[in-house]
Amino acid sequence: MTFINPILYTINYREYDPSLPLYHLKGTVKANIAINRIPLSQGNKIWDDNNRSTNHETADCIRKLVNSGAHFKGTCHLSAFAFDLSGENGIGTPLNPSVLNGVPGGSSSGSASSVANYVADFSIGTDTGGSIRIPAAYCGLWSIRTTFNAISTKGVIPTGPQYDTVGVIAKTGAVLKSVTDALLDSTSQMPPKKLFAIIELFE
Repeated sequence: MTFINPILYTINYREYDPSLPLYHLKGTVKANIAINRIPLSQGNKIWDDNNRSTNHETADCIRKLVNSGAHFKGTCHLSAFAFDLSGENGIGTPLNPSVLNGVPGGSSSGSASSVANYVADFSIGTDTGGSIRIPAAYCGLWSIRTTFNAISTKGVIPTGPQYDTVGVIAKTGAVLKSVTDALLDSTSQMPPKKLFAIIELFE
């Protein structure tokens, strides 16, 4: 297994306004989420070599965070075609600092690795069947897979369009809340119809 830097493309994307709520936070983004003038990636060398176009609009979710002051430092490696849950692919495996020679989990492997290795305070990834939650758990991080359609997936390469979601990996619960709050607008914050508590967890 070959370990690699979690960052695929280094960027410097932000709004220079210290009054914005996320101005103090550094972020990364899974490379299957579009940023203008930066090539997309599917974690597969053949696909990547044949899809070098940078003529795409920045994804809605990234634009919203930049408008809130977040400073994006890079796009991150991912498991091939966002399918693998170990975080390995033919390009290499982003380092999981929590476990010696351990995998970071996938498919948002670079996203989790970038936060765990203090490259960023948070990372934006995608989750269809565990692709944010699994790497966050492997790397000892906070994460959230948001409700389907709560955050726009415009500008995200689809994996399973009926299940794809955008979510957040963060170093702390406070950062997770700040970034998630910025992504969710008032129309998407619907009150739950029912709440369930597993009492045994608190005994």
